[in-house]
Amino acid sequence: MDKEQETRKQMVAGVLPLANSIGEFLTQIESMNRDLNQINMLLTGHGFSIPKLGNIAITYNNKMVDIFQLYRSKEVLLSESCLKFIVVNYLVGIVGEATDCIDEYMRVADKITKLLTKIRQKFVLLRKHEFFKNKELLLSLSNEIVKLLEKYARLDNLVFNFDLEKDILTVQESQRGIIAEIEHEMNPFPDEKDVFVRSCNDELSDLGIKQRMLCSADQPKREKIPYNQLLDIIYKAMGNTEERYEKYPLVAWTVLNRLSDNFEMLKKANAENDESLYERVSDQVTSFNYLDLTPWIVDIVGETLAFYGATNEEYETLKKELVSLGFGDKIPEIERNLATDKYAGYLEIEAKLFKTSSTKQFVLPELKQVEKKDQQS
Repeated sequence: MDKEQETRKQMVAGVLPLANSIGEFLTQIESMNRDLNQINMLLTGHGFSIPKLGNIAITYNNKMVDIFQLYRSKEVLLSESCLKFIVVNYLVGIVGEATDCIDEYMRVADKITKLLTKIRQKFVLLRKHEFFKNKELLLSLSNEIVKLLEKYARLDNLVFNFDLEKDILTVQESQRGIIAEIEHEMNPFPDEKDVFVRSCNDELSDLGIKQRMLCSADQPKREKIPYNQLLDIIYKAMGNTEERYEKYPLVAWTVLNRLSDNFEMLKKANAENDESLYERVSDQVTSFNYLDLTPWIVDIVGETLAFYGATNEEYETLKKELVSLGFGDKIPEIERNLATDKYAGYLEIEAKLFKTSSTKQFVLPELKQVEKKDQQS
């Protein structure tokens, strides 16, 4: 498999496996929606309109095919693309929101099912009375269902209608955190700004797209995201990570380490009223997407191993998990980084955050085990 094929495979790897489960959900909700429609007819005299729902994982896959064809037609290599990181992460984020709608739908539907089961268990002559006694609750839950399905449909349409020319500034705004991380990686000179953004703009030009991303001086100042809102995002990402990567516990461990770092840095920025740090962490928190780890996988694995270390057995298991998730090609880069002092700055920050003594860097092939953060004083 050449680099272009491997890149295309990675760009759909995080979403395409969801197609079957989403398809099953769309089939299941048909009967539930018919029941809800009948309930509304009985309680209010009119039903409700359910939007036509598509499988957003398939919509995403089809949009990727459109993008692949655009790059091929303009003879631009996807394997060398800068834009792909933020575009994929943006679209995968929308898919993630849609799957959250599905999860919430199932939660609300379960409440309705339990309530209807309770009503049906009543004596026949009392069922109608019990049914109308719960009218407000049933209507409220039904309306909640409709709103969730409408949101899912809007998200599906966002992916379906995505266009680089029209949406690149929206992508840039939503991906400020990851752009800041990539800028930091690409920019060896502190005085040089917007290295990544300028590379993306060159790529847009090669693709025949007139719209350009904004350089830092041109971007409007954003409103500060509330502290508690950012904490909620982190907590949710932690829960989703544990569920999503249940079969890959060591990969989950590295992701949770990054989220834990964000949590600690956010607390520090808030306590010390450090606006610059707060904005940087805020960008990282809001741009993180557990469904697609491609933009972060090298550093989250490298940072975790640099700080914690691992036994040989643990490292071999971690490599197998990375291969299973389609990140096998990232292992050499991870090992190169660990063989250098790339994470020395990260270890220094961790030492300050957790008040630990300096830790040894990960050594290959003899891997060292160091104490966990929560065991250090």
